Amino acid sequence: MSKKKNSANLPENCVVDEDPENPMPSEEICFISLDVVMSRLPKGERLILPFYDRASEASHNDNPEDRWPIIKAELAEKYRNRLQLPERLRFCETKKGRSTQLHNRPALSKAIEYCQKHQCVLVAPSVHRIIRIDCLGKKNRLAPLRERDFMRLARFAQGVVVATVIPPETPPKEVQKIFIKWGQKAKGKGGRPKKKPPGYLKERRKTYRPIARKLCRKGLSYPKIKDELLKIQEERLRKNEQILVFDFPETTIADWVRDVRAKRMAIDN
Repeated sequence: MSKKKNSANLPENCVVDEDPENPMPSEEICFISLDVVMSRLPKGERLILPFYDRASEASHNDNPEDRWPIIKAELAEKYRNRLQLPERLRFCETKKGRSTQLHNRPALSKAIEYCQKHQCVLVAPSVHRIIRIDCLGKKNRLAPLRERDFMRLARFAQGVVVATVIPPETPPKEVQKIFIKWGQKAKGKGGRPKKKPPGYLKERRKTYRPIARKLCRKGLSYPKIKDELLKIQEERLRKNEQILVFDFPETTIADWVRDVRAKRMAIDN
């Protein structure tokens, strides 16, 4: 894929497809990074743009509804609320991105129609949310788009500029990693665990270690000691006491009562 000289109606440095044997139509599709679009926005001005996303019919983990608030929040922070993506201008569908009949994708058709009418840019998470290669399979699922794929979309889009959150030149494997991170954020999974407040372990040991040792002297096992500590904590919370909420791993309880249990076992023997 080569870069074509900019025309009057397209932003500079747009990534477009050009095939000498199969010339582009007069109205062209252009993929550009959203960062480039925002960098050219005059200071103090804001953009209101439509947003398009697609989910694969074959995937149960590819959910645009889940990643939508994550993407929107990231862009709001990144661009300091200079970019607005209203809910009424969000176009979403569940269709195969490799479909050769792009006009069978109603949400994308409406998004392109809106952009043509208002002469604006269409925002999308990545190039692959718009289109995938037409010979997609398990072995080449992450293969980069080819010239013929861009040509199909160019004829369909008729000059609409697509600004992608993930830059168009990003390798497919890196794109997949970003989508996985969005999914993890949406589901509250992945990444490092939330940091505990300062003094968390010291406060837990100071408050509950004596209780655990007392319960051990009574002959309670580690699981039963854990249950009793949780009950005590729940009772304190029920009384609206301002306390930290702790978990009580059995390994921690074992460390607290090791010497107590050793003495008890020695007495029993």
